Amino acid sequence: MTFTPNLVVDWLTHFTCNYRCAYCWFEGHWEENLARNRRDVSSSLIIKRFKELGEKKGPCHIQASGGEPTLLPGFLDILAEVSVDHRFWVCTNMSSEVDFFKELADRVDPERCGFTASFHPPRAALADFMGKLRLLRDRDFNFDIVCVGWPPLMDQWPAVFEELRREGFQRVRLQPFNGTYGGQKYPEAYSSAAREKIAALNQERNLFVKSQTDYLMHEKESRGRLCSSGQRYIHIQADGNVYRCNLDQNVCLGNFYDGTYGLYEKPEICHVPHCNCEWCWIVGEKDVFGKNEQNAVKA
Repeated sequence: MTFTPNLVVDWLTHFTCNYRCAYCWFEGHWEENLARNRRDVSSSLIIKRFKELGEKKGPCHIQASGGEPTLLPGFLDILAEVSVDHRFWVCTNMSSEVDFFKELADRVDPERCGFTASFHPPRAALADFMGKLRLLRDRDFNFDIVCVGWPPLMDQWPAVFEELRREGFQRVRLQPFNGTYGGQKYPEAYSSAAREKIAALNQERNLFVKSQTDYLMHEKESRGRLCSSGQRYIHIQADGNVYRCNLDQNVCLGNFYDGTYGLYEKPEICHVPHCNCEWCWIVGEKDVFGKNEQNAVKA
């Protein structure tokens, strides 16, 4: 049986990361972001707060990202304990040692946890990356694979996708690059050939990814429209501050770790000119979240 969660929690665990990708959202701002890490919060307190959230809202879908979430102290304990009540989806670069993923597979129910595995050449070797994915696949974990369409890497991706799919990894997608390269703003600056390549590599993906890709490639206006973020979706920053979404941080809803936050009771007006998840939460748009197999919570 599956159901759509009452609340989606986008949890930025911390900004600590062992990679420094030039196309990362945080490139050029690492030091100021690392200063926002909440170093006085224990894994036991985090577990307690998520348990309390479950008592208030019922089972939630928790998207853990970073930085690199697997580097958060006590992350395995958090994952094992919290996934009993909630559904976890972890965005990871898969850089932790194989023994980490073996222990994870022993302690976490694969029906309560899934992964987005991000591949970042040249920092990661494809053979090592696929070896860890085989381990997760053999233990029945659900995951997809994401690569970033950074212009200098575009020529590499067809061969990488071919190798991944040859090894049986079919859920692979190319995320359009969102940022500046060579003085040009992307994704607007993609050539026609690059756009065709992205579309071709993503052609086998589901409704959720199709909607996301279409949105990123054809930016829409979100400001002034009703949005259910803050009600059905929240963003928790590394310092524990809770915001309605990761782009609108003008109004803080409280602090998750301190237990002082509250949610909106109804959709509110969006104040962000262009939102990169508008396809999901803006009122009147297709709610593709509940139709995405990676987000369907198994009970």
